[in-house]
Amino acid sequence: MFVVPLMIVTASTLLCLSHFSLSTTATPKSNADFVCKTNEPHFRVGFGSCNKQYKSQEWWERAARMTDLFIFHGDTVYARPQLSQLRHAYSVLESSPYYQQGRELLSRKLNCRSTATGEKIHHGIWSVWDDHDFGINDGGGVPFPYSANDGEERMKIFKDHLHPVCPVEGNEKQPCLAERDGVYHSIDIHTSGDNNSSSENVYKRVRLTLLDTRRHRQLYVVPSLGSAPIHFRLFPVIASLIRYLSAKMGLANHQPNAMLGEEQWNWFEDMLCGPSSQDIELHVIVSSIQITTKNGLIESWSHFPKELERLLGLLKTCPKKQFVLISGDVHFSEVMMTHDLKKPFEITSSGLTHNCASPLLPEFLCKYIVASASKQRHDFNRVETTSDSGEQRHNGNQKSNKLGPFFSTETAFGVLDLNNKNSVGTSDDFEHNKENKVAMVEFISTNMRKEAEDVVVWRKTFESFPTARDVFDVNDPFFFALELNEQRAILNRWLIALTGGVSMVIGILVIRTLLRKWWNCRNRRHQIPRARKLRKGD
Repeated sequence: MFVVPLMIVTASTLLCLSHFSLSTTATPKSNADFVCKTNEPHFRVGFGSCNKQYKSQEWWERAARMTDLFIFHGDTVYARPQLSQLRHAYSVLESSPYYQQGRELLSRKLNCRSTATGEKIHHGIWSVWDDHDFGINDGGGVPFPYSANDGEERMKIFKDHLHPVCPVEGNEKQPCLAERDGVYHSIDIHTSGDNNSSSENVYKRVRLTLLDTRRHRQLYVVPSLGSAPIHFRLFPVIASLIRYLSAKMGLANHQPNAMLGEEQWNWFEDMLCGPSSQDIELHVIVSSIQITTKNGLIESWSHFPKELERLLGLLKTCPKKQFVLISGDVHFSEVMMTHDLKKPFEITSSGLTHNCASPLLPEFLCKYIVASASKQRHDFNRVETTSDSGEQRHNGNQKSNKLGPFFSTETAFGVLDLNNKNSVGTSDDFEHNKENKVAMVEFISTNMRKEAEDVVVWRKTFESFPTARDVFDVNDPFFFALELNEQRAILNRWLIALTGGVSMVIGILVIRTLLRKWWNCRNRRHQIPRARKLRKGD
């Protein structure tokens, strides 16, 4: 009597459960570390690096007012190697009222939660480190000249001061990713799809992936003198010259996992191409150092070819994904674009409180070096043109137009202005392509003495961000094959030994000069009292 109704109820229940299961697996749950939501489709992502904490932090007021969240991607403070000096540097930053007010204002703009605990977090400044906030110039996780345990302590200090805090047992709190071996993390930004336009024309899902380029960093082919335990002003300059010569000779660290480490690589691959990335419409990939530059003077991924090859290969495996690379470290700002100058693929924002000028490098010389380094970037002057037959070709003699490339030595922070349909206006450049997603890239001056109408250093509206197919052309000589043949590998070993020997000799000579000066100074101090005693004796 009850068998038929029971079978109907059971079948109905199983059908409902199976439908629920299918519906939940159709849209995979985000496995980014944090998820932030906003009810507005239009939002602005600020980003900047290289901040000397003992200089004015007034620029935080402008950054907090003009952005919805801020990416602090490296050299957040400048500290000496001692751990006590590192803690003091962060304390100086946190004591700034401008930083405190900016942090508080930014933490209220988005509704953010930790995906691991589901707890709501109040955080608006998302940070990764570079060498100076690691505490060792050109340094990394390899124990030279400090121990690996010391590196773990540096990581703990960074997380305690700059990472979001999650509640634990009781009323205690700790950094949300305290157990992770690195400071890398990811944030998904979910926006509303309503901006008086089709929901397909806005970025509703954006993933920010912040990479840690220091915790597992191996040594350069020639270890940097900038990491030497003895502080000498010329050491970083010598280290840059050695990097430049090494790059010219084709010397590089070809070891796998020399930049990110295998654990972080697996995590990064999942963030970029894993199941949770299916509904992500734009990937913002953040590195503390430049990725696609070929300038050998600066720290960049090109000094670790296997790592660069793996990164480019990973982007190529997801050719339909829109992305943009964010980088810093170099004390100047620039935008690298595709050949048609319509899509930016790497944006560098560096120098929040200072630029590349220094007592050893005057301002005019700094600007000249930055301008002349254009040959070390993507070949922007090879603009694509169309012949009478309709065939596209590269015109090597035609100069790029006024839209790019851009570089500047002015202190500034960058802004990605996403989903701002009003930014297009009536520009002829984009009238034909209104259906594409729209983004604007800006650089905002941190010089607070500038008037409001002069704070924009540079601004350009783009029809969209590129996919891997837009950038990584197999015929493009910029993205070179990174494997070496046997003969060149043998030559490299000899050049490595020669360059290492030369750098060692230079280091010994510098140390010898310093010791001689110290000895002469010491002798002079002792000779003066002796001379006075002799005079009294006479």
